[in-house]
Amino acid sequence: MNRKILVILCLTFTTVASFSQTKKNNGKIAPFEITLADGSSFKASQLKKGPVMLIYFSPECDHCRHFTKEMLDQYKTFAGEQIVMVTFLPVDEVKHFSDEFDLPSYHNIKAGTEGKTFVVRNYYNVTRFPFVALYNKEGKQVKLFSNAPGVDDVIKAIKKQG
Repeated sequence: MNRKILVILCLTFTTVASFSQTKKNNGKIAPFEITLADGSSFKASQLKKGPVMLIYFSPECDHCRHFTKEMLDQYKTFAGEQIVMVTFLPVDEVKHFSDEFDLPSYHNIKAGTEGKTFVVRNYYNVTRFPFVALYNKEGKQVKLFSNAPGVDDVIKAIKKQG
């Protein structure tokens, strides 16, 4: 009897702990480490103070490709943002995507892979691409777009945060 109670208590605490981890971001950016197209690594701790736009994408996703093209077409609006593009696909696919969109020519854009760690994907519970998270200059999360946002929607949210 005591053993059953102990098992039930253990399961209860495990369940509570796993549910509390779904709220683990507390408005802060995911603690990512990505491998960039050139093979170097970039971590969340390397972000400069200022607004950040994190985009979780797939290089093969048509919505992601369209979003990236529109974002670059309206680049002046995003020039003040640090943009981090993260995927789980291999670095060679990131390189192809990065070269195709000439991302290295944009000083504020970093595109890379988190590989199979899925830290970022799990942190935000990403289920659709592109996923966009916006952070203000203080580093606080101000908006999440989990359903393939339009660039105009992201621009409105950026302007709203000031």
